[in-house]
Amino acid sequence: MESGDVLNEYYNELTNTERTFAQTFLESINHCTERLMNLFDQLITTDDVILGTVAEEKLPTTVLLKRELRAKQGDQASQPGLSREGQPIKLLRLADIAVERTASSKSEHFKTSKFTPVHEEALSSMNKVCEEYKERFGVVMSELENLSSKWTASEEKWKKQWLSSVQHVRNLYKPNNIS
Repeated sequence: MESGDVLNEYYNELTNTERTFAQTFLESINHCTERLMNLFDQLITTDDVILGTVAEEKLPTTVLLKRELRAKQGDQASQPGLSREGQPIKLLRLADIAVERTASSKSEHFKTSKFTPVHEEALSSMNKVCEEYKERFGVVMSELENLSSKWTASEEKWKKQWLSSVQHVRNLYKPNNIS
């Protein structure tokens, strides 16, 4: 087996190991996100509450004004920005970071029974983690590619130097060079 073949085999093993790590990581993220979404589905939200009909109680005007004032003060103290509007969410797929699919990979999509700001935040975090990992994976794969190129160039240079040295020694021992 030539050293070039060994270098190629080693490079292939390194890239396969990185792809395996990436696939395992993404399957883990998908599983955790799906489990988290299912847990969030079980939480009771204000949308789940069915309002009953209660006879309206007549209260004095002063009590009603005090309640309205407290409600306004409470609204100002509450946190702004909890929007119920969703954003387009792209679920993780193993192909997103150039990892080959395997027969053992699970479904890339799952369905939740409701969509709340907590669901949205979990999906947003999952997508952020995926993008960060995608960048890291690209850097690692390009570093491996560069290393492989350097190893191959170094191997070729060494071969040329070795052949040159062998030829030089042969030239020294040719019969017309011996005195």
